[in-house]
Amino acid sequence: MVIDDDVLDILKYFEIDPNVGFLLPNPSAKLPEEFEPWHQIADEIQELIEYNMLEDRLQQLPLISTDILKTNNELRLAHLLLTTLAAGHVWQDGSDKARLTVPANISLPLFDVCYRLGLKPIVCHASVCLANWKPIQEMSAFNAAMIDIIAFRFIKHPGNRWFFTLTAQIEAELAEAICAITSACLHGKIEESTMQHIYNGVTKATSTIEVRHYTVFNRSY
Repeated sequence: MVIDDDVLDILKYFEIDPNVGFLLPNPSAKLPEEFEPWHQIADEIQELIEYNMLEDRLQQLPLISTDILKTNNELRLAHLLLTTLAAGHVWQDGSDKARLTVPANISLPLFDVCYRLGLKPIVCHASVCLANWKPIQEMSAFNAAMIDIIAFRFIKHPGNRWFFTLTAQIEAELAEAICAITSACLHGKIEESTMQHIYNGVTKATSTIEVRHYTVFNRSY
């Protein structure tokens, strides 16, 4: 669909991408070298919890300043990694033994990142879905089969990945409808093409929602 500049300005103001909606369009997958300890623990978190090693690794984690993180993409990735570590710490002993505090080497940088982003220091859709994807193949249209998640891998089941990647695909498929609604609100009129674009987006997203449950729990790859 053709989107005029005024509509694009509104989308930009609300951080909506015309192609992928509320998804971060090109999320960072790696922070500077100083933050490698966060990446290492996030990448290994499932095994660390399984073998009761997470607490030892977190105690060894240095307190890393976030001052050098400047871009929105870097801060969104930092939020994703730190909330992954915080969730692992809190729930590592099971839901009936949740820990009530988070170590300073996680909580202090997390609060700084949250202050700069305007997000809460908790696991949220904005991080674990909207900023938690990376392409693994070239794709002409957003496809859950062609992306992977960056963090928040707590179980070995492939459903862990599909839960987030399929949700991301739904977000992207609704972008066309969001753009059409934005244009209609701005210009104060609904055209035939408006309803067609809304129909297209909702139809694609609905189709993905219908297969989401089966895919998440039955895919083996």
